[in-house]
Amino acid sequence: MRLHRQLPSSTSPAPSAGGVVTLGNFDGVHLGHQALIHALHALAKPQGYATHVVTFSPHPRDYFAAIGRGRPVASIANVRDRLKRLAALGVDHVHVLRFNEALATLSPQDFVTQVLVAACNAKAVVVGRDVRFGHQRAGDLAILQALGAQHGFTVHLMEDVLQSDRLRISSSAVRTALQAGDMPGANTLLGYDYSIAGRVIHGRKIGRTLACPTMNLMPRVSNPAFRGIAVVAIDGLSVQRIYGVASLGLRPTVEQTTRFSLEVHAFDWAGDAYGKRVRVTMLHKLRDEAAYIDLPTLQVAIAKDMLDAREWLMSSLYTRRINS
Repeated sequence: MRLHRQLPSSTSPAPSAGGVVTLGNFDGVHLGHQALIHALHALAKPQGYATHVVTFSPHPRDYFAAIGRGRPVASIANVRDRLKRLAALGVDHVHVLRFNEALATLSPQDFVTQVLVAACNAKAVVVGRDVRFGHQRAGDLAILQALGAQHGFTVHLMEDVLQSDRLRISSSAVRTALQAGDMPGANTLLGYDYSIAGRVIHGRKIGRTLACPTMNLMPRVSNPAFRGIAVVAIDGLSVQRIYGVASLGLRPTVEQTTRFSLEVHAFDWAGDAYGKRVRVTMLHKLRDEAAYIDLPTLQVAIAKDMLDAREWLMSSLYTRRINS
């Protein structure tokens, strides 16, 4: 997969191979997104075209929130995880466009000319019925079809992907499930178990004084959809999966900050984790994050979280064994 972070200049040659293109935020790369990528491949392969995904960073809603227009969106995954999942789906080219004033003010016509035609050499574009693009979201399906006829690409409509209970699979639905702590519901929509990956960094080492040494990771999302205390599975510390308890939040008892951190305590494991890249899978939410009056009170809460996590793991793992 080739990653592109800038639009081509006016003198850059168009890509030699035709492209089948889709665009969107792809937050979470859920089952709906996965179906869209499969549709790209189905159109591209018979013609020998390349597949292109056009996405944005930051999320447009985050950009507008930063300038006082609207509220930011809760993030499912960071850009790195999005790219890894798109690569695993076999996408040839991913264009991560920086969403700034210049991009926000592009007219629908200029967006099509600069992004779909110049950057992707679009021969076909696959979108959902509610597609919007260009300045003030003025571009819609009808405008895209008209511009496609002008520039020589076809527009293909991707119908909504529905869950068995008729729920539309969308990033919004995944966020709602994560914010509610409904991990089975979120995983069903995603098509995989929700997780966060990152490199273990040095923290303030307060956990050691609370009889709960933790690994610290930066989730690299400014507003994570999932927050709170959870039972987790940890991959990357050893050849076997390790279980533990984690807190994703702002650590209100310890410091005043707006930066989220992920603190993970691994059960029955000792070693040097600094610098290792680990993946933390959220298995079960125990509770929301809370502020405590002092560290001893926090320590009591942590001890209960560790006990509750072990009890859930024993029950869950036993249930899996007898049902397998």
